[in-house]
Amino acid sequence: ASAREEEASSTMRHEQKIDVSSGGGPQLPDLSSQPSTSSEKETLFLDSFRKNVGICVLDENTGMVFAARRCDDNTGAWQMPQGGIDKNEDPAVAALRELEEETGISPESVEIVGEVEDWLTYEFPTSVRTKIARRSKKIVFRGQTQKWFLLRFTGEDASIDLAARGEEHREFSEWCWMPLAEISRQVVHFKMQVYERVCEEFTPLITERMR
Repeated sequence: ASAREEEASSTMRHEQKIDVSSGGGPQLPDLSSQPSTSSEKETLFLDSFRKNVGICVLDENTGMVFAARRCDDNTGAWQMPQGGIDKNEDPAVAALRELEEETGISPESVEIVGEVEDWLTYEFPTSVRTKIARRSKKIVFRGQTQKWFLLRFTGEDASIDLAARGEEHREFSEWCWMPLAEISRQVVHFKMQVYERVCEEFTPLITERMR
């Protein structure tokens, strides 16, 4: 999957607030003053946001949605699948591709039934951007701007495979079905405002579909 940098440790609870408007939010501190490795010195820190998709997968049998824990996050946070949009790629196509890459859920096992009209944006805390740079990333974005989709799951739980692309590409360590409102409380802190907006947008659609 294409967005592996977003995790944050539990020591970052009081860093910058998130802005869900496109391009808004507080200015980040000047990272040039931070200690750097040789790879960081070659990294370009951008003030722009990377285009991304968020994927809310609904189990209509229970009214709950797919939630998972990242392999590289020890905070115990839960999140929904997400990933970067390739150049000239349609966001809906990207959502289906990323979902299959991260969960093994094929496009034939889901149906897009809703989307958030706005792009929702969050910023990486400074410590996360520094961590990304230390992974030898050449470009580090200010954060991500996401197009969110609601998908109806039509497959079987047994078809979900977190290691569909091999263990070396595994994104998540475990998964479950969880109420959407609960995920909004369990997500890593700098994504929380985005998740609250997603919950606000999709809860009426989920309620309607469960009638």
